[in-house]
Amino acid sequence: MPRLYEFGPFRLDGLRRVLLRDNLTVPLTAKALSLLLILVEHQGETLSKQALLNSVWAGSVVEENTLTRTVSMLRKALGEIPGQHEYIVTEPGLGYRFVAPLREVLSTQVALSGSTRIRRSVGVLAVCVVTAAGVGLILSLRRPGHAYLPARLTNHGRVVKAGLSPDGSTVVFASGLESRESLVMLNVADHKTTEVVPADAVHYLGLTFSPVAPVLYAVAKGHQAPAVLSSIDLRTGRRQRIVENLDSPVSFSPDGEEFAFIRPHHSDQESTLMIGNLAGSVQRLAGRRLPEWIDYPAWSPDGKVIACTLVGGTGGKVGVLAIDAESGKARLITSRTWGYIVQLSWLDRHSIVFSAREADSEVYRLWRLSTRSGEAAPITDDLSYLEGASSSRDASRIISVQQQLLSAIWLIGSQSERQQVTVDSPSHPNAARLTSTAMLVEQAETHGRFNLESINIDGTGRRQLSNSGVNSNASVCPDGSIVLVSDRDGTPGIWRTRPDGTNWTRVVPTTGHTVPRCSPDSKWIVYSIIGGGQWPTVRRATLEGGQPTTLSAGRCDYPSISPDGRYVACFWAATDSAVSVGPPELAVIPSGGGDPVRVFPLAQSVHYHAGTEWSPDGTSVLYVGYQGGVARIWKQGLREETPSPLDVVQAAEIFHFHLYPDGQWIFSIGRKSSDIVMFTKQYQSNR
Repeated sequence: MPRLYEFGPFRLDGLRRVLLRDNLTVPLTAKALSLLLILVEHQGETLSKQALLNSVWAGSVVEENTLTRTVSMLRKALGEIPGQHEYIVTEPGLGYRFVAPLREVLSTQVALSGSTRIRRSVGVLAVCVVTAAGVGLILSLRRPGHAYLPARLTNHGRVVKAGLSPDGSTVVFASGLESRESLVMLNVADHKTTEVVPADAVHYLGLTFSPVAPVLYAVAKGHQAPAVLSSIDLRTGRRQRIVENLDSPVSFSPDGEEFAFIRPHHSDQESTLMIGNLAGSVQRLAGRRLPEWIDYPAWSPDGKVIACTLVGGTGGKVGVLAIDAESGKARLITSRTWGYIVQLSWLDRHSIVFSAREADSEVYRLWRLSTRSGEAAPITDDLSYLEGASSSRDASRIISVQQQLLSAIWLIGSQSERQQVTVDSPSHPNAARLTSTAMLVEQAETHGRFNLESINIDGTGRRQLSNSGVNSNASVCPDGSIVLVSDRDGTPGIWRTRPDGTNWTRVVPTTGHTVPRCSPDSKWIVYSIIGGGQWPTVRRATLEGGQPTTLSAGRCDYPSISPDGRYVACFWAATDSAVSVGPPELAVIPSGGGDPVRVFPLAQSVHYHAGTEWSPDGTSVLYVGYQGGVARIWKQGLREETPSPLDVVQAAEIFHFHLYPDGQWIFSIGRKSSDIVMFTKQYQSNR
């Protein structure tokens, strides 16, 4: 039986199934641990990719990139740097080999016959058998008699949204770049595609089939325009405008006569569940006032209930509501909450499938929720990156959009010198900052869960700074201290810590997605928060604590402070605007509070999550935008009317960036792709 393996600073306990570094647990999933155990037990041997897939994912249908992602995450957990693999070596065309010396090995190895000839301990074999079910892209709905097997329907990497017809025979998906999206129809039987709507400057919020006719209902939003619901007859191509001012996909009643949708926040600060008909008339059924809001309606097969997500209802978490389709009375289906939920779809009268990420993760996977018991269970693994869920009427098929990405941290000097700091990783992109001690503060991700780490500029010396909770969105103050978001005490808040990860001090509580920024004198911060009866607004607080103040009444996301401390830049929307896909403007407001002193229009192609930055001289605001399918940095001069691109870097994706006074840049760059995966029910015997 496996007992203990020691290599480098690590101790791998096969019996307890835990990896330790300096007596601290290194977070790994069950499959990553199984893979590491097998590689360690065969130290010095090259194990083929197929053999590893068959052993670790026994009985599951998974793709080779699942193994690739898991190996990459193992390397990251072990602290390997680009080009130097002191633990796991890739043998091109052959497989993987564990090469580090083992200081102590206590195990009993058993030879296995067949094409997957790998020696494993009896203990490891038992663990693999127990944990194999439901991992990879195999779905198990935890009912006897069937499972769902995956198949990729597209391979071009540009799928934005997708919808499945009630009979499961047809998929329509939005495809495009830079918010120029087209609609494409795909026949599931032969994979033939037909363009339904040519590319246009719109973003599709949702695609829904009529339950009674071959008609698609698409919700599309143009730049700085309200979203519009249109019907598209898939036989004739005839299009008809139905209703406008939506903030969600639509969901139809079983008879196809009515549809439900969410109307966005306006000056009344309420997200509203509306019921409409094909003649264009609408009426209110239910609503929630900020800081709560509802989203993603899904009408039940019996027509009695409309399920919706409830955002911000429980400590900023996301739950699932059942709203009576007649009275509008709402109840929570489950006490369970998630970090976020994308798209609900009914499997049958008593169960819902949806895509969600947990509160401490950025990885979306599929979940099944029982509306009877309120119990929820993941039905794909945490390596799947699946956004959205659409089911056929008989639940025999489910589709989702699988996201895949690759990212790394780069330093680019003032003379364009380039240095890759971290290895290309298929995990969620990390943000990074330089500290006063020339260290890199990285929001390190392990299977979507964030911890704060520091590493040397050359990628060596990785060290974890946080030992509890979820820690993200770190910024470095001029005095060297670090401000970040953490729930280390059980509730989310902004904290301050030293560069070595000591002396943690809670600054203010927070809700929602928050990116704190430190002032030039290291005495105060700005951050956005959902609260006060409105969408995210920017607040200012001293680092010594005390009551924060609101700087502006408008929606203000991803704030940054000018070098002189006088102004705050952010992505902006007025309080009475209908915002569905990111704020449409860039604003500069006084750091002491007040209305914007400058407002600049933004293109729809802006990457909002990359945030805003100031140029070192304080004359411009920088952000990430796309042009010609390429991401680059754009500079909006405060005295200019239009932005201009900078040539410092071009990439498929720029996830995060920061510019320092000496002209040095730090980037998280890479690429991502998204394609449709269909899960088809496979019936099995109930032995």
